[in-house]
Order: sequence, then structure tokens, then C-alpha cells
Amino acid sequence: MPESQFHYIEILDRRIKIAASTYLVIFLGGTALILYGIERIAMDLATRQFKIPLIFGSCLVAVFLGLYYGVGKIRWITELHSWMDRRFFRLLDKSDLILFEGLIIALDPEERKEASDLQTLRRESVAKSVFAGLADDNSLSNHLFHTGVFRLWIWYWIAMYGTFAFSLLTVESFSLLLRGVDQYARIAFEISWLSAVGHLLVGVVLGYRLLGLMEHISRILVMSHRVEIATMLRKNLWEKADS
Repeated sequence: MPESQFHYIEILDRRIKIAASTYLVIFLGGTALILYGIERIAMDLATRQFKIPLIFGSCLVAVFLGLYYGVGKIRWITELHSWMDRRFFRLLDKSDLILFEGLIIALDPEERKEASDLQTLRRESVAKSVFAGLADDNSLSNHLFHTGVFRLWIWYWIAMYGTFAFSLLTVESFSLLLRGVDQYARIAFEISWLSAVGHLLVGVVLGYRLLGLMEHISRILVMSHRVEIATMLRKNLWEKADS
């Protein structure tokens, strides 16, 4: 992998770790604030009693640093993404299916029909297998970097982090509002649900953009690696037939 691409991946990795740590701190901080009492913190600030707010803020900074340096492994992030995606848009599954439908164009018509009969999970597996098989091609890597697909995926996950964190805070602040024990509960609720909806809308827009981009990438793959793709697809079909 060229040094420029490696550096680019490092930047994306750092960005996703910062985002994951930030939104988790927002959720934990918001939850702690709701439990302790938003009104009590506001009163402390209004009366210049900064001890509790400073302790609160220091704990959040410490938690952020611990999370950022503790996340470390990209495998952990990948598992988190899969878990979140299954509970929201299932975009990973949809992108794999779109990639599969584009890749089978490399096959002959009869083989294409046979491939179309595969079950959904098998299609996703085949698409991932073919894509992984082409991953070492430098020209393909260069094209993928230029499409911006990796950057779009990162921003999509960041939007999902925000959607998940603020959705939970919406539930918590709404519960506080129903109890009527904090005059700032309504403000917290409105900020939470507006933030959740905003992140969700951004995620939807990025999701549709990503699906369109995956379709474009599948066409590029077939045009540049038709023979290799057909060979790998046939191998997967034979494995299915033998099993």
C-alpha cells in the first residue's frame, strides 16, 4: 500500500475513534447530568459554586481520553458498526447486495441466473469474498480512494453514533420531563430529539449516496477485472453446488 494511502487510512481511523469517543462521552455525560439534575448544575454555575461542575467536566475529559486511547483496535470498531447497522438501516447488507448484483454481470447469462438464485446471506458472502480477492490490486485501491467511498462510510458511521446517542438521551430526558422535577427537562428533551433527528437525516442522505457509489464501484470492477471476477464467482457457485 502506498504511503499516502496508509496515511489517509490513519487519518480516517483517528477520526472514527475521536467520533466514537465523543458521542459516548456525550451520552454518558448527558445521562449523568439527567441523573444528578440539570437544574442543580445550573444553580451551582449561577451561584459561582464551581466544585461539582469542575469535577463533572474533569471526569468527562478523563473518560474521553480513556476511551480514545482504549478503543485502539479497528476490529472493535468494526464489530460496533455491524451491531449498530443491524438496528438501523442495514446499509452494510444493502451495499453488499448492490455490489453482488453489479459483479454478476461478469458471468454468462445462464451463470448469472444461477447466481441470482442464491440466498441473501450467500450473496453478501460472495460479494465480500470477491471484493477481498481484488483488494491487493493497486489500481483498484487508487480508484477506491479517489471515489471518496471510505470517507463517506466514516461520516455515515459518525451520523449513526449521533443518532444512537441522542436517541437514548431523548428517552432519558423525556422521562425526566414526565416526572416534572427539573425545569430544564424540556430544553434537554428538545435538544436531544432535534439532534437525533438531525443526525438521522444526515445518515439517510449519506446512506443513499453510498449505495449509489457502491453501484458505480461494481461497474468499475467489472470493466477492469471481468475475467478475475467471473473466475471467483464461478468458484463460489461451485462451492455452493458441492455443499
